[in-house]
Amino acid sequence: MSEDSLCCSVKVKWFNRLRGFGFANEGEGKPDIFLHMEVLRRYGLTEVRPEQELLVRFCPGPKGLMAAEIRPVEGGGVPVSH
Repeated sequence: MSEDSLCCSVKVKWFNRLRGFGFANEGEGKPDIFLHMEVLRRYGLTEVRPEQELLVRFCPGPKGLMAAEIRPVEGGGVPVSH
């Protein structure tokens, strides 16, 4: 992933904290983006919820698009670590 890639606004489709992953996308007809718990933790997030908006940098992975950076949208009510 290049450092100058833009953050895209996405909505979480689902996320299973016990399994450690979930998916988000940019909107109807757009490909899903894989979200992994390790990436959330790297950016201080402990979980995300369906329909929650995030800013994500993503890149191609072995099975499709993968989030490489995940940031909360300002005022989006994203739960973070304490």
